[in-house]
Amino acid sequence: MHLRRLIEVAFAKVFLLALCCSVRAAPAGPEDLAKGCLDMSSLRSATYHQVISLNFLNKTKASINIIWIDYDGLRKPYKTLAPNQSFTQSTYVSHPWLITDPSGKCLGAFVASESQDVIVNQEVIVKKPQDAEPD
Repeated sequence: MHLRRLIEVAFAKVFLLALCCSVRAAPAGPEDLAKGCLDMSSLRSATYHQVISLNFLNKTKASINIIWIDYDGLRKPYKTLAPNQSFTQSTYVSHPWLITDPSGKCLGAFVASESQDVIVNQEVIVKKPQDAEPD
């Protein structure tokens, strides 16, 4: 491991211990997800301690791209979902995810905070905790 990465990991562990590992942010609404598209420069993965899962569901009429933002803020394509296709991805609390249309236009961006369903519906992304009541 590079020295920079070791320092980042050590800092993240100290920061998490100070906060307590069970802290969770509330799921973001569609407005918050759209705002994530406006400032992509600050998105980057921070830690890798608390494993969660995201269930992506494409309810649009076009394909969508699911992209992870890595520790350096670089985009890492994970999956392209056809209409009505779903995909479950294990990830970590604090990891950002980006959803784009086929042309690369941002449909939404968010930082994972808990296991949840991420439903993409005609350019509006709805995130629901996995234990929420169905619509």
